Amino acid sequence: MSITTISIPLDELAAEAYAHAPTERREWLHMLINLLVQEFANYSPQSLLALMDDISQEGKLNGLTPEILEALLVDE
Repeated sequence: MSITTISIPLDELAAEAYAHAPTERREWLHMLINLLVQEFANYSPQSLLALMDDISQEGKLNGLTPEILEALLVDE
């Protein structure tokens, strides 16, 4: 597999952290970004909506109501 270099804009803090990271950590980050971009390429709005519907249905089956959800979110 060939490697292509791209530029990704980062905020100053992230750029600084990357610049000072050891080579091993940078290689790990390269692999992680590669996987994220591949997943992003396979993403579709329909898959996200289907996942959200599944989560909603499971919550309802387990007794989660809008009121309980709101209370949980307020506690956080």
